[in-house]
Amino acid sequence: MNLFTQRSRQNHRGRNFLIGLAIASASTLLAFEWQTPFEIPEIDEDLTLIDPIVDPLPPIVVLKKVPKKPKPKVSKAAPKPNPNPPVVVMPISPIDPPVEPDPSIFDNDSAWFTPEVADTVIEPFRIVEQMPEFVGGESALMRYMGKHLKYPHIAKSENIQGKVHVQFVVRETGKVTDVEVVGKTNPYLDAEAKRVVKSFPDWIPGEQRGKKVPVFYVVPIHFQLK
Repeated sequence: MNLFTQRSRQNHRGRNFLIGLAIASASTLLAFEWQTPFEIPEIDEDLTLIDPIVDPLPPIVVLKKVPKKPKPKVSKAAPKPNPNPPVVVMPISPIDPPVEPDPSIFDNDSAWFTPEVADTVIEPFRIVEQMPEFVGGESALMRYMGKHLKYPHIAKSENIQGKVHVQFVVRETGKVTDVEVVGKTNPYLDAEAKRVVKSFPDWIPGEQRGKKVPVFYVVPIHFQLK
């Protein structure tokens, strides 16, 4: 076989390959583009279209607060006046006969016209020109308390000691009043000291500007066991 015949066969092979490739590509493209025809069914005129069933939504209820109506005020009716009120008869006291004045009353004009003056209460003083004094002086006062003072048995058994200050008022007459303990020490000692002061005889009253006046006075009483 010559050289020309070999080249002619090779050219025919290349041409046939290209033609086959073109036919295969066209067949594939035609297969993708091909659509199957379908028929649209005819609608019967006697058929009735049915609406789909839809559940209705529940109604929305809005609650409103209704204000309470105020109760009407009922005014009390005024009581009707009694057309026939009861008649109250008051007894009439007889008029006393006039009393003639006693002529002896007018004999003393000063007694007739002198008004009665109520006794004035003078507040006790703390310090005066002349202080009250126990009759016989301070030494007599110490002897009196030493004689009449008794140590309470309970306080003695419990070894209770102390000093009790007793305050009182010496009146214009010398009487001792308004006795009280200043600063509590012990109930038994306080009670005994108060008892002795209340038993004091009359004092010499205090004086202010030459006039007897009530004065506060304080006496210390010692309770000491030996």
